[in-house]
Amino acid sequence: MSRLDHSGLLQAFSTLTLDLQRLAHHQDIEHFQRHALARVSQLLAFDSAWWGRSAVIDGLPQEHNSYLYQLPPDYLADWQSIRHLDVTVARVHASPGEAVIIDMRDPANGSALNWLGRRHGLGELLCVIHIDPQTHLSHHLALAVCDPRGVLQCAERGFVDLLLSEWPQWRGPTLPVLLDERGHDGKRIHIQASPVGDQLLLAARLNRALPQLSPRENDVAQGFGEGKTYKEVARDLGLSPNTVRHHIRAIYAKLGVKDKARIAHLVHAPPD
Repeated sequence: MSRLDHSGLLQAFSTLTLDLQRLAHHQDIEHFQRHALARVSQLLAFDSAWWGRSAVIDGLPQEHNSYLYQLPPDYLADWQSIRHLDVTVARVHASPGEAVIIDMRDPANGSALNWLGRRHGLGELLCVIHIDPQTHLSHHLALAVCDPRGVLQCAERGFVDLLLSEWPQWRGPTLPVLLDERGHDGKRIHIQASPVGDQLLLAARLNRALPQLSPRENDVAQGFGEGKTYKEVARDLGLSPNTVRHHIRAIYAKLGVKDKARIAHLVHAPPD
């Protein structure tokens, strides 16, 4: 990569971010990672990459999805054989969101990592993870997708909000119900599951019939879903603002949510 001044680097990063956003909208899930990494390589030069999702179980990362970019298929199996000795794991989990650089040739980083580097012709590696605070899934590099065992691999925030409306105590990474292609019909949400390779692509929506809400509470929820204020909802429904606040507290309790933004998301879930 050619050297850029600070303003040039900021502009290049901004353009990259916009390009990745466009790719997310236009590329299907099976091909997005390849196109995204090819685009990143135009700004940050690298020879190969590993993009994966995992959850830490019994102190070790359990890989649930991996995409190898210009790496041989046996790389993952080789890493899994030495993962308990990989110093990278502890270092990136100690500083989520920060890039960690490891010299795979340095004896101080362990003979296992030295072996992996020699076997696959790797010198230095740069690793960064993002850990979702709700599901505790980690994404290196850094829509919901789960594997056949029901372990959630990635999820948009709206999907998590819907899960919490049905199962307020859920923390992940394993889904609260075992899913197959039939999906799930719950008291509050419907989850549609579509196979994508050996994974399931999940789409959740709110069931419109919510017996736990009274007709008036549904009216109040719809008002906030349209972005109205307390006074506007009260005026439209012929209620006092204090009465609207009373209904909101009841809605919070019944839906298991804590703020109006989540109510708005639930209201805007796609209809049948």
